[in-house]
Amino acid sequence: MKIFILSPNFNLQFTPVLMNKIKKAGKVYLEKKPKSFMAIKQLFDKGEKVIAIDPDFCQWRVEDEVVARFTD
Repeated sequence: MKIFILSPNFNLQFTPVLMNKIKKAGKVYLEKKPKSFMAIKQLFDKGEKVIAIDPDFCQWRVEDEVVARFTD
């Protein structure tokens, strides 16, 4: 499973113990700087994934078209 953590506040929210637990569940992709979802190509790969989006990453907005592509 792929686990995406999109958070400019990552260092405040995720302890090393928590990250070790998350890494046991799958491959972790971490983005700490806000950017376009479309620039994160692995988000749109097929297969199981968990996407954890800090609202500060995307200014509290994820377009419907982007969400639809997550599930394709």
